[in-house]
Amino acid sequence: MKAEEDDSYAEAILRLNVCDPAMGSGHFLVEATAVLAEAAAAHKTTVTGDLAYWKRRVVEACIYGVDRNPLAVELAKLSLWLKTVDRVPLNFLDHHLRCGNSLIGTTFDALPRFPDAKKKRTTARTGDIVQLSMTFAADLQAAVADAIARIHAIESTATDTHAIAKQKEKSWRELAETVLPRFTAIADLWTVPYFGGDLRWVRYQRLLDDLAETHAARADYAGLLDAVRPYHWELAFPDVFFDEKGNKKADPGFDAVIGNPPWERIKLAENEFFSRHPAIAGATRASDRKKIIAALPQTDPDLWAAYTRARNDAERSLAYVQNSGFYPLMGRGDTNLYAVFVEKATQIAARNGRVGLLVPSGIATDSTTSHFFRHIVLQKRLSELLDFENGNTFPDVDRRFKFSILVIAGDGDPQTAARCGFFLRGIADLDDAARTFPLTPADFATFNPNTLTCPIFRRREDAELTRKLYAAAPILRKIAPVDPAADSGLEAQGQSWNVRFSTMFHMTNDSANFKTNGELDGDGFWLGDGNVFTKGTVRYLLLYEGKMVQMYDHRAASVKINPSNQFRKAQEKATTLAEHQDPSFVPMSQYWVEEEAIKSRFDGAVRSYLIGFKDITAPTNQRTVIASAIPFRAAGHKLPLIFVSPPLEHLAPCLLANFNSFALDYVSRQKIGGQNLTYFYLEQFPVIPPNRYET
Repeated sequence: MKAEEDDSYAEAILRLNVCDPAMGSGHFLVEATAVLAEAAAAHKTTVTGDLAYWKRRVVEACIYGVDRNPLAVELAKLSLWLKTVDRVPLNFLDHHLRCGNSLIGTTFDALPRFPDAKKKRTTARTGDIVQLSMTFAADLQAAVADAIARIHAIESTATDTHAIAKQKEKSWRELAETVLPRFTAIADLWTVPYFGGDLRWVRYQRLLDDLAETHAARADYAGLLDAVRPYHWELAFPDVFFDEKGNKKADPGFDAVIGNPPWERIKLAENEFFSRHPAIAGATRASDRKKIIAALPQTDPDLWAAYTRARNDAERSLAYVQNSGFYPLMGRGDTNLYAVFVEKATQIAARNGRVGLLVPSGIATDSTTSHFFRHIVLQKRLSELLDFENGNTFPDVDRRFKFSILVIAGDGDPQTAARCGFFLRGIADLDDAARTFPLTPADFATFNPNTLTCPIFRRREDAELTRKLYAAAPILRKIAPVDPAADSGLEAQGQSWNVRFSTMFHMTNDSANFKTNGELDGDGFWLGDGNVFTKGTVRYLLLYEGKMVQMYDHRAASVKINPSNQFRKAQEKATTLAEHQDPSFVPMSQYWVEEEAIKSRFDGAVRSYLIGFKDITAPTNQRTVIASAIPFRAAGHKLPLIFVSPPLEHLAPCLLANFNSFALDYVSRQKIGGQNLTYFYLEQFPVIPPNRYET
């Protein structure tokens, strides 16, 4: 294809805008040039030795990217230059590859509502409302129109020579320094209250009326903002969201958003942060660890300063995500970065666009992401969910670890069914009709009526068999009506067992209640029958953990401490056959809890037994659901408890039998995508109702 054929032809082809938060642009570039070659063939032209030129045109017109790390941005530019190498260096990508925190920022619509960082979840919508002056609105619209005109002028010129590349670089610098910075400064200041800055509404309102003072005001918070690096999508890429007159487009956003976002919690993980501090990393109880950390201002001021800075940064970022109003679906609980990236990606995609991300499998199955997944199912935006076992894809990660390719359609392109596949081993499995199959919103409502989260069928036959099991028995606990848009047509099944779930003691938050064997012995307690520590009238009972039980077996293992294991010091010691044959044998725990503290969790009452299940599990384990009756003792939160309310309390053993049945375990393997068996899984398993038992 000749360069002189460029203008009208290439512009018609290169209309795909891509934002890649992880800067993985190379694969898209290969696809884009392939499409270009196909288009050339359709126009009866040929792609000649100028292929590098056309790759360059694709990059300049199509590839957008954002990363918080300046080095990552520069490496992305270098990578793209290597993939489009030609006689002219690709030294002009500054306007498309940008540095900033793509999750933290604001929008034009939010600017009039100044946030109150102390409010919860409604801040961006119900903060102090500022009446934007006509002058401010007109200036903003004019600046956006001016910026778009300059961007189009820059992009319409092919970078054929060094001189043109230099001129385009100069034009971009002039645009970046003169047209939008004052409005970017206002947007930056909007985020200040979330990150510890004392900016009051009165001053913010005054700045909107006097933009000349905006730069000076931003300078007051330069240190804070330079650390946060807020990024405002509409100001950064105005041509993607606004038309030539500065008005919001009818269909703003990118045609494709791709990436591999980070998979880590926003909340600071103390174990990881203090991994090089032996005393803190070696503490077996959270309460002991907290005492050592609290003493750091005296014992190690530098470490304390680093810790408080990291903790504050994490807490403020989490507060922004949860309270700003920009992440109503994913900004919940102990939020993971990947989840927030997914919601942001759907927000910046065009109505007929596509989002394609590599994410953990929990996106479709976990309770923390269930609000988002339910939303895209009901809105018919789920296009593909292809779930893979790691194998050797990521050599440094366990082979059993699972991840998903998630494709979400824009809200202008409803999907009648999603192409799904689970436990895939490689790309070849995508062509196997038994391994990939469509699932509709009605299917999600059948298998998970409370949450509409995704089942994880290995084969098409698993879906059919699971469907029959759900037709044969109702779910354990129905907590919400099925949305009419996704109703499976099944009759409402109701809440038949009248169960409730509870955790007794949290292993971290309640650790001040725990005593070790050595501590009790040193305090004059003696260990008697049933491994009960006694001193006078005070009794300490052992604390059961999930690792101590197996199916119908509350004596499956004791707990031993391995101080050299930083992340899993408490490990199980399996009960021997001889110990099992001894009716007086009781396992040893790592902690004991005062009997009165246990009774207080039951309003002073004593129960003959409790029913609990192991929280830690996996669909690849020999058994996924493991439940047991335990004596009236303390239980950690990794052994959640189930209570059957009167008048069905006497049938609790029947419910326990349901949990340990092969049929229910089979269903659980079609549901659990991660490592935790939480309540929201359990309550959606099919369970034989109590009225089918003879009493």
